[in-house]
Amino acid sequence: MAGNRKVLKPHQRIAAVLSSVGRKAWARRAWIAGSVAFMLSSAGIHQAAGHLSRTGRFNLKNVEVLGAFRFDPAMVEEICGLETGVTNVFTTDADEVTDRCMEDDRIEWAEVTRLLPDRIRIRIREASPVIFAAAPEGVRAFDSMGRRYFAADPDWAPGLPLLTGLQQMMEPVVLAAQDDETPRQRRSRLARQAQADREHAERVGQVVAEAARLVACMDTRHPDWLQGGVVVDWDEALGFELRMPDRPVISFGFEGFDEKVARIDSVLAVAMARDLDVEQIYLDDDESSSSGSLRWREKGTALTSVVTFE
Repeated sequence: MAGNRKVLKPHQRIAAVLSSVGRKAWARRAWIAGSVAFMLSSAGIHQAAGHLSRTGRFNLKNVEVLGAFRFDPAMVEEICGLETGVTNVFTTDADEVTDRCMEDDRIEWAEVTRLLPDRIRIRIREASPVIFAAAPEGVRAFDSMGRRYFAADPDWAPGLPLLTGLQQMMEPVVLAAQDDETPRQRRSRLARQAQADREHAERVGQVVAEAARLVACMDTRHPDWLQGGVVVDWDEALGFELRMPDRPVISFGFEGFDEKVARIDSVLAVAMARDLDVEQIYLDDDESSSSGSLRWREKGTALTSVVTFE
């Protein structure tokens, strides 16, 4: 096979090498020229963008807010850090505005869109608390699953029930440090402290969820009872009580809320038939639920009456 290979003469080999070097040099020159042209065009575009961004043509004129019910659009604009007539829509980063918007715990979800040259659209989904709980710092808002929303003013969501009795459990756990505590002992103490805080928070969530379920049961059968507002009292030993204006206090105890709420009408029917001025209804009895035993206390007396329905 070696005999079939073309053998170049010396001057031919020199010409081939020079031709190859020339092609590479021209390719390199073309690449350099293209790169320079690209950089110049990019610089021009950047310069043009910078010039356009400084003109008043892109100053924010209108913020369109969709999905706000409790929020005033001006509040959303302020939360997002936007300012009409000042914010430059061209240079505004929509993702950064979205992040600022969702830093407010009253907003569950947000989407920000720039509408060049001078508008921004903000879609939000507001948090939907169903119950407030009295807390050491004021009140806290929770959803129906017992998840906390934010430290809130009740005026932001008026009419929601207020749960009391959890303030102490909401206090941060503080385990006292020992004298001459070693670093290892300190780490152990802080770990136990954090664990206790998590357990308290979990228990608070459970109680709040149960309270929200109780109110939902009442709202299904007796929505008119809740119109004037409702306070849900919680006691670790006694369970739940509902307090409503111009209504008897109702002691529900623990669990079985659907069945207990269904028995309220029976209690009131008996009270009406006997002309009793009912101050409090007890549905937390320990007797068999199948017997339908109900207790109440007559207003102005310490007498507790008992009636059993078969």
